[in-house]
Amino acid sequence: MKTNIPAENKLKKLASKEKSNWAKKAQWRIDNESWLATSNIVALHLLSYKRHNNITTNELSKRLNISVEKLKLILKGNENLTLKTIAKIEKEINFKLLYVAHFSRIWY
Repeated sequence: MKTNIPAENKLKKLASKEKSNWAKKAQWRIDNESWLATSNIVALHLLSYKRHNNITTNELSKRLNISVEKLKLILKGNENLTLKTIAKIEKEINFKLLYVAHFSRIWY
């Protein structure tokens, strides 16, 4: 038998007792939008590489000589990778993760 609990009481039961940090997290995403976008591109390309080559996260982490936990962060698109790290990964798997425009003339 269902009891008639007012909606407000139901909501209070479901609501967390801890304060939400959604505004802080949203501001962080706004502040870091540019590198997060690039990180997401790297993650998508790595996921594509994994699927195309039918390899597991464990296998890829061994190949890249990084921990599974670190690779999972990269695959989520939340890791602020250096160009050096991206280049190392690209070299190891022989697969382009980022495309940077090359100019024949440098502007001063």
